[in-house]
Amino acid sequence: KTFHAKASRQGRCVDGLSMGGYGALRIALGRPDLYASASSHSGALLAGCGEKTSLDSSESRRIFGASPQGTEHDLFRLARRAKQRKLMPALRMDCGTEDFLLHQNRTAHARLMRMKVPHEYEEFTGSHTWDYWDLHVREAMNFHLRNLKLRGSKPIRSSN
Repeated sequence: KTFHAKASRQGRCVDGLSMGGYGALRIALGRPDLYASASSHSGALLAGCGEKTSLDSSESRRIFGASPQGTEHDLFRLARRAKQRKLMPALRMDCGTEDFLLHQNRTAHARLMRMKVPHEYEEFTGSHTWDYWDLHVREAMNFHLRNLKLRGSKPIRSSN
């Protein structure tokens, strides 16, 4: 009522940073029928696929289970399934070149390339900080505007 939005796939996108970057891709790939696009900034993209990461902990095992590879937490399984269904949301990922999650982002990008999953990937100078995210959320917003096909929408520009 307050924020008028399309109640369809072509009216929905999701974006997140760090663990939320994983979550944004997880949500959109898990329900590609509901999301036109998803974007991740500095995402913990290997969190649910069973690969050894810097995020391994008892908490991670509680969330994802002891063997998450091939489960509903595995982004690559979900991407394969969305691709087979021919219902792939547009995907975008970016990460700072000094970010501790850069390896995870490069690994995810390479795996998606091998799987022939269409996506955008960019690296920029920066680390795992709000300064980085505040700056690069603009690229994500423009990505979503393009994929939502909103008429009359103008690109979001930096005020710097």
